[in-house]
Amino acid sequence: MAWRQIDVDEDVYAFLQEGAQPFVDKTPNDVLRRVLLSGVRSPEPPGAGGDLKPLISSGALVPGDKLIHHQPRKGRTFYATVTAEGLIETTSGRRYKSPSPALKEYVGHDINGWGNWSVERTGESLQDIRHQV
Repeated sequence: MAWRQIDVDEDVYAFLQEGAQPFVDKTPNDVLRRVLLSGVRSPEPPGAGGDLKPLISSGALVPGDKLIHHQPRKGRTFYATVTAEGLIETTSGRRYKSPSPALKEYVGHDINGWGNWSVERTGESLQDIRHQV
């Protein structure tokens, strides 16, 4: 892989340091790689339905429901919102068709979003809700 050099100012460098995850990011390049190349895709085209759409149609989820993922040992909690199209919108404003990539944005690695996102209103995991529908 060819290496290229870029210069960043102190504010950007401080942001990279602040965003570094212990035991995951060893260099500022690792932070940039995780944030910029983590499988984040551009927002879904208008009218595209997400994987949560059937759960909304059944009444098990309501647009605007908050999703929550808590990591007690790391002391971190992440939130997202269910859209009317069945997408998952993260606090960054990105929208995802499926729960796993949405959660990956936060934790930085592949993770089962169906099993790890819970609906704040009910406390149930998306996986449990999906199996009930």
